[in-house]
Amino acid sequence: MQNNSESQETFDQQHEYITYGRRFNSYRWYKPILVGVLTAIFAMVVVIGAIFASIALGFLSDVKPLLLQTGYDNMDVSSVGGILLNLGGLAVFIPALWLAAKIVRDRPFSSYSSSRGGWNWKLFGKCLLIAIVTVGIPAVISNLMEPGDGVNRLTVFTFLLLTVMGPLQCIAEEYLFRAFFLQTLGSWFKIPIVAIVVSAVIFAAGHPYSMAGVLSVLASGLIWGFTAKISRGLEASSAAHIANNMATFYMMGFGMVNLTADVRVTDMIFSIAADFLYLIVIIILTRNTHWFDEEIGGNA
Repeated sequence: MQNNSESQETFDQQHEYITYGRRFNSYRWYKPILVGVLTAIFAMVVVIGAIFASIALGFLSDVKPLLLQTGYDNMDVSSVGGILLNLGGLAVFIPALWLAAKIVRDRPFSSYSSSRGGWNWKLFGKCLLIAIVTVGIPAVISNLMEPGDGVNRLTVFTFLLLTVMGPLQCIAEEYLFRAFFLQTLGSWFKIPIVAIVVSAVIFAAGHPYSMAGVLSVLASGLIWGFTAKISRGLEASSAAHIANNMATFYMMGFGMVNLTADVRVTDMIFSIAADFLYLIVIIILTRNTHWFDEEIGGNA
């Protein structure tokens, strides 16, 4: 009969999130490559189709230049077209990854969400409340150090659209970087720390900031990677990502801050400190509660 320490060790081994993909009989080293290619193709098709549809409907007539053309200096998250293009264009990676996983049939999509059986909304809600305090409020304080022009660019409709699409964009990035890349690398190398570092580098490379901004994103990628490992899923890292991004998106929309690619060192310090504080809270919770042990039996 196993004692408590042996039982916990067995549980941890069975529910290791980063290398979780290898636990499925259908796992083959090349299948994640097929999933990645199909995901990119599906997302590209949807985005291109959405762009043409938005042009036809006139949604893109007043949109500022594309994010990748100008960095973050002209990012638009206030107009319908800007929200759909800059945020919705990333949110489509969730259904794209789901469809790709279904076609390749390498493992259940729920295994990307967590090694506890899928996405746990109750757990996500609790983590989001913590993230708002530890990550969101510091982001607001940091943004207030350099106020914007004070011009409100949000309508009731675009505020609601931003409230939906913003979190979906954050969760999609978590599925892409802290699920697909992290678990693919973890399954290949079988060394979680290597997967966390490399996926964080990929995450940082996709953000066109100044050096301080890239370092800040790199630190967030590392911290959120450890958060996913410790919590055995994406709920906690997604909550932190949402709290960080939405604080800035709302303030941009209300003219309280102007987003720029030239990130200040003080902003970098604020961001890293907030993410690290959140990670400490998650570590404390894993040691003193059973929040991240509950299995929900998802297999979709």
